[in-house]
Amino acid sequence: MGLTLVFPQRRGAVAVKAESSYVDISDVSFVSVGTVCRGSLFTPLEVKARAILVMAPGLGGTVDADLVDFAERLAQSGIKVLAFDYRFFGKSNGKPRQFASIQNQLADWRSALMHAKRLEPNLPLVLWGTSLSSAHVLTMASERNDISAVVVSNPIIDGYASVCSMWQSEGYSQGLKIAKSGLEDLTRGWFALDPLLIPIVGAPNSLAAITIPGALASFQSVVPAHFANAISPRILLALGCYRPIRRVSRIRCPVLLQLCLDDEITPRKPGYQAAAKIGHSATVKTYEIDHFGVYQGRGFQELIRDQVHFLETCLPIRNESGTS
Repeated sequence: MGLTLVFPQRRGAVAVKAESSYVDISDVSFVSVGTVCRGSLFTPLEVKARAILVMAPGLGGTVDADLVDFAERLAQSGIKVLAFDYRFFGKSNGKPRQFASIQNQLADWRSALMHAKRLEPNLPLVLWGTSLSSAHVLTMASERNDISAVVVSNPIIDGYASVCSMWQSEGYSQGLKIAKSGLEDLTRGWFALDPLLIPIVGAPNSLAAITIPGALASFQSVVPAHFANAISPRILLALGCYRPIRRVSRIRCPVLLQLCLDDEITPRKPGYQAAAKIGHSATVKTYEIDHFGVYQGRGFQELIRDQVHFLETCLPIRNESGTS
């Protein structure tokens, strides 16, 4: 293990990777609330797919910024992966660009899961989330009984706890600055004006969603040069009320929670609380990395190793006839 394959650019596919005979990458699209969401489908070529996994980025992220390496490695292990961008972001349609809404993203998740079921109606369905998309994944899993496994990393499980953690790290004056920009953005929406945009990650004391010391350098080391570091801040006003932890006790499938010990954005205490509520089907793994350490280097290698092992444990291996 420890091998990260790189793929050639293919028309319409994520534009960052090297040739391999192990995984095919193709375009995928589906409609969510009248708008086309786009992404990539990673299909294993040398083994029978034993599940289809749906993944989406965190706050303001895109497939090519956050997800490609995870999707590749999971596909190598025999998991078919549907990775998609939310409406208004990345390769997906929708205007205004960079407009973020929790309810919109949840609607996109529901549409993505419907499309995955159409693609592979006989395969187990797996949900995969990172940062804010972890909250969406846990919400979906608490609503449905057709989910076979869930994987969440550096997860926002309790939006209120995450907001409090960031305010403590960044200072309350910074929090008030963000709240003011969120209210201005919300007001612009009421008058049908283009959203106010602020950076997703910025330097300490700047106007950005995340300004924890060191976060900008970590973030820039992960995202591609063309990445749009911008988001409409009204979503941050809703984040404190977004608390999937209140519903996780309804989840009945195996759940892997990957918590970062040096993460000042997503505190780990809600992760332990969620595991206790989920019960015996929850597995908790911890890593000595920060929030953005999951996407590269040692952190990525450790997380993907544990994800592959977890899914091998809880999903059946398919034989040559395609049956379990």
